[in-house]
Amino acid sequence: MQHAGWCLGIALLFALCLVPPGRASGQDILIFRPDAEPRTEYTTPNIVLTLQISAFSPIQSVRVNDQPIKAPKATFVLVFQPLQLHPGLNRIVVEATTEFETAHQEFIFNLKLIKSEPGAAERPRLGYQFTGLAGLQYSSNPTKAAGDAATTPGTRSFLIGVPRYDISTGPQSRLRLQSIISRDRYDVKSLAVLEVALTQLTASLLVGEKKPSEWALGVGYNYIDQTYRTLLKGQVHLEDDSFVFGSYERQFGKGSAWSLGLEYKNQNLKAEASDPDREEDARVTTGTGNLLWVVGPVRVKGLLSSAVTDAIGKYKDQTTSRARLEFARPMGSFLPSLGVRIKKIVYKEVDPLLGGKPDSLLTSGVLTVNYQLSASLVALIEAVKETQTSAVPSAAYNNQSLMLALAYIY
Repeated sequence: MQHAGWCLGIALLFALCLVPPGRASGQDILIFRPDAEPRTEYTTPNIVLTLQISAFSPIQSVRVNDQPIKAPKATFVLVFQPLQLHPGLNRIVVEATTEFETAHQEFIFNLKLIKSEPGAAERPRLGYQFTGLAGLQYSSNPTKAAGDAATTPGTRSFLIGVPRYDISTGPQSRLRLQSIISRDRYDVKSLAVLEVALTQLTASLLVGEKKPSEWALGVGYNYIDQTYRTLLKGQVHLEDDSFVFGSYERQFGKGSAWSLGLEYKNQNLKAEASDPDREEDARVTTGTGNLLWVVGPVRVKGLLSSAVTDAIGKYKDQTTSRARLEFARPMGSFLPSLGVRIKKIVYKEVDPLLGGKPDSLLTSGVLTVNYQLSASLVALIEAVKETQTSAVPSAAYNNQSLMLALAYIY
């Protein structure tokens, strides 16, 4: 232990000698930004402040602008703190405390918002972006078994990747090429029929760059397999979909926005029903409305949608309505949210084999907590309790699920 303390002392002395004037913050505590050339000027308000804090004795607390920051009680602490800058000069004061000393270090950041010349159009953001999601989800009733029927709980592992590339097509327009690649696998062999491999490709033209409005028009294609075999392909090809879509989004207030969307899809299932009246190939028209409303520190999200399915089989014609309401409030690096989701399916015809119309109402309560690990990495946990009721007993079920995942944005 004495040897370790001696080495730490030498390392701190060496670091203090290397830190340029203005970075050292105390006789026994060192607070600095580890960037080789720390930036002090920014053109976007949301940044992540990276700090390295070292001391001879364990650090008891860390505060940024008088707000406590969660940090381990150790002699070396690395901090990633999201900040929202205001136009002009921003004074950020970092305070670190040990049992023997309190040290302060001040940083000045300058936010320069780039303003366009009068009448000049702003260039859209271009380039490549990748979003990835990996995680585990436990479900008590993944097969949606009805009533008192025996259920088989299972855990699903999943990978989702969303690469996209934006190409400039004008001063305020861009062509977006995007793909969604989703793969999952269950830990129980009997649940393999629930495994889905989805590959989606879309191309869309976006105009307006959300200042204050943006509209989009695009085309897309879905390729869906069933039962995991490799990362590239499943064992059974299920479905091909082609679709066109359009949307309009408008911002209002401070950080709030609403949008409307319309999609027309040609749904082609590979499995053919023996009874033409139960054939599920269909044309599906979906209208959607979204709302993001920022009220002080609270974010309110809402969604309403209606999908009309015109199937070849008359017993498969249906209207699916969805509603979602969610309340979220940022708390430092945490973003907890609580919401409810409702899904109602109404069939057009009475199915004589079922003795009625299998209309259903699914209600879900959702609790989600996100934690910002770094500027590009987020951990999330989501708990869902869902109950479906139906006039047909075989369509009613209960299910609880818990998901743990990591999301990465590059």
